[in-house]
Amino acid sequence: MPSSNTFHVANLNPYRYRGYIYDNETGLYYLQSRYYDPVTGRFINADIYFDTGISVLSTNMFAYCENNCINNIDSEGYAPKNLEAYVKKLKNRTSFGPWQLNLKVKGNNITISAGFVYFGDLAYKKKGSKTYKQLFLDGIKKYWNGKYKVYGYNVKLNVTFNNAVRNKINVVINNRLGVSNVSRIGRWSCTNPGKLTIYKGDSRTNYTYTTDEFQRVSAHEFGHILGVGDLYNKSNKIIKKYSYKGNYSMMGHQWKASHINNYDLQKVLYAFMNNKSQEWK
Repeated sequence: MPSSNTFHVANLNPYRYRGYIYDNETGLYYLQSRYYDPVTGRFINADIYFDTGISVLSTNMFAYCENNCINNIDSEGYAPKNLEAYVKKLKNRTSFGPWQLNLKVKGNNITISAGFVYFGDLAYKKKGSKTYKQLFLDGIKKYWNGKYKVYGYNVKLNVTFNNAVRNKINVVINNRLGVSNVSRIGRWSCTNPGKLTIYKGDSRTNYTYTTDEFQRVSAHEFGHILGVGDLYNKSNKIIKKYSYKGNYSMMGHQWKASHINNYDLQKVLYAFMNNKSQEWK
């Protein structure tokens, strides 16, 4: 809020809400082409477009961000900018993949829905109070759900599980040491994500995973189901390139990553939009 003190930081810095320029005298925000009134939530005049073609609300030339100021931003005063509009402009749709593995973009929200069926002698056994099946699902939600920045947009990712679908993704959880992997016949696609196999530990080091380590492996292998290749086997230069401000990629440093990073999600989105697996270059 403005202060009566001329030298208060609120009066010295004109860049306020959403980075828009605030006019202390009028109480309006300047969005490069016209002024926005934060009291009414409307622009004070129409712009040059009768219809931006985004939705039915696009014909209201005074509406700000199509009445969705939480998910949208309009830095130029012409049309709201969100990931959904960006994806729709590129692909003319915002939902990709069949029901058993679907990615949908709505505003600046991304929802990934997956259906699984479980096999293996460890799937329904408990580790502590939860079955390995539940630990697998918890690991995906723990390390994938969150807020990220994709193609310049601040987005929120939510992974859900749909067991009502017919053609589910096979998940095998084995009660022995091995090398967890995703296998498939042919190339990856939204309709051919592969079969996911997870072991209770790593046979290469003769080591049994802790609960958190098992969940990290689950999150990493889920990235392969979503069409993203390994990063850890690339050069140090490439690995460093995809470490966003010290936040490691789940596909490259699953033991160090606090969760997936922006690049992981961007690779997934690109894979689904183009129905083609993504590698790191």
